[in-house]
Order: sequence, then C-alpha cells, then structure tokens
Amino acid sequence: RSYGIQVARLAGLPLGVIDRAKTILARLESDDSTVVLPAPQARPRKKIAVAPADDAQLRLL
Repeated sequence: RSYGIQVARLAGLPLGVIDRAKTILARLESDDSTVVLPAPQARPRKKIAVAPADDAQLRLL
C-alpha cells in the first residue's frame, strides 16, 4: 500500500489534486487487469578516463 496521497495531503497540495489522485487510485485498484512490463535490458558501461596525477599538486598537500 502506498502512502503517497497522505504525504501529498500533509505537504499541503490542493484538495482538488488530492481528490483526483484518490479517484485514479480507486480506478487502478479496482482494475482486474495486470500489466506485465518487459525485463530491463542491461546497458553497456562507459569507460571513464582517469586523469594522470599531477605531482606539483600532490606536493602542495
């Protein structure tokens, strides 16, 4: 169960927004259909170039 609507109410969102969210939530909860999402595809990782250490900067420490 989600507490998003209660959090929105506590955050001071307008009552019209809260009422609309409740209507949408009720419709979603009463819908018997189930949505199956495809499995996410792994993206290849990007290689990050490492800058060479600058000895002059290291001597300052």
